[in-house]
Amino acid sequence: MYGYIQQSLSSLLDNNAELREEIDKQVPLVWDTFFQRLLKGDFLSMNEINSLLAHQRIGLYGQGYAIGIVHFSRAGQSNTEAELNALDVNRVWVTEAIRRGLGDDRYAHHIAEDKIALLFVDELGDEASFRHMIDRSVAAIEAETGGREGLQLYFAIGGFRSTLLEVSGSYEEARQCLSSIGYEGKNETIWFADLPHTNARFFFPQELENRLINYAKAGEPEEVEAVLRQLYKENFSDRHLPLALQQLFYYEIVSCLAKLQEQLALDQAIDIPQLLQHPSAVDNPKLSYRSASEMFLATARDLDRRKKSRNHRLLDDILAHLQRHYDDANLTLDAVADNMNVSKGYMSQFFKEQTGINFSEYLENMRMDEAKSKLASTSLTIREIAEQVGYHSSSTFCRAFKRGTGLSATVFRELARNETAYPSSAGHPGAVGEA
Repeated sequence: MYGYIQQSLSSLLDNNAELREEIDKQVPLVWDTFFQRLLKGDFLSMNEINSLLAHQRIGLYGQGYAIGIVHFSRAGQSNTEAELNALDVNRVWVTEAIRRGLGDDRYAHHIAEDKIALLFVDELGDEASFRHMIDRSVAAIEAETGGREGLQLYFAIGGFRSTLLEVSGSYEEARQCLSSIGYEGKNETIWFADLPHTNARFFFPQELENRLINYAKAGEPEEVEAVLRQLYKENFSDRHLPLALQQLFYYEIVSCLAKLQEQLALDQAIDIPQLLQHPSAVDNPKLSYRSASEMFLATARDLDRRKKSRNHRLLDDILAHLQRHYDDANLTLDAVADNMNVSKGYMSQFFKEQTGINFSEYLENMRMDEAKSKLASTSLTIREIAEQVGYHSSSTFCRAFKRGTGLSATVFRELARNETAYPSSAGHPGAVGEA
């Protein structure tokens, strides 16, 4: 037996080591996917981001963040086979320069054949120091590529963001910066903060539109309001947009509402014609924007109420089903999920969120309550009670009972009967002697 256990443990350790090795091989691919989603703004919450970072065993914590894009090219670059091969070599050269210059290439992500996105992390919470740190990083990368003849590096740095959830906005700003680069054959760095924002284009990137629609569809009014506040700040406070661009931005918001209405198959919940003909749409787009924002929020709040109502009904149906069928020894999470027409994964997560405990724990508690009642008030055998509360065997029932109460079923029954025989003994120590 000892030899068998030793052999089993050795095999288990070997298999675990192989599994860990395979997982480690996949880490770069998973991290690359994570970075891509981060830039696109695909994440809806910091919990989702933190969960994936924990899975990657990466502690990515800072007081602020910014995205930079490095665009590398050669003078006179064309699409000939020789130049394309040279581009491949440059990509390897620049990637290695980033690794040497920054000391860590995990925060670099290839977004095109000649462009790499860089994630900068502010650990001190000081924007001035953060900018100096980025300048030093850019200089370090340039120094590492200094020996490559004819290679130019152009850096575009987006604005600072306070959370990883918002860095997609910094990425969009970095992309805007690229259009301001002169490409005059010398290294150049452009900061979004340094661009003249007067008469600039309005700010409503695709990723933010997608997030706004997704938050509304998910019934998350707080998140919808946060995005709407960000859009208002960007377009009506931070940027001095001419009236024509303010109007265009407002019509983009109305278009977004129309997309939301179409995706939700709403009939007249959002009055698009009324918004397009809003009295202030021409001379005061800010006021019209507030009206459109209220429609976004009203839709999100309504869907939130419907979601909570559905959740209450679903939970009531689940609990009622358990009350009716707890005595079925074949009752499982899968069976209940099938009965409720939901997936097993959703059922497990939903039940834990609504009740605070796992499905199996809740079901066992329910069965134990019934068993206690039968032990105290009937003369049924342990086996009979086990069958009536949903256990295949009395031994399984007894283990569960001992685990849940700390007592064996037999001892519990004796104590319950003694309590019934001498109900006042606990409150009146002399009662037993008087009897």
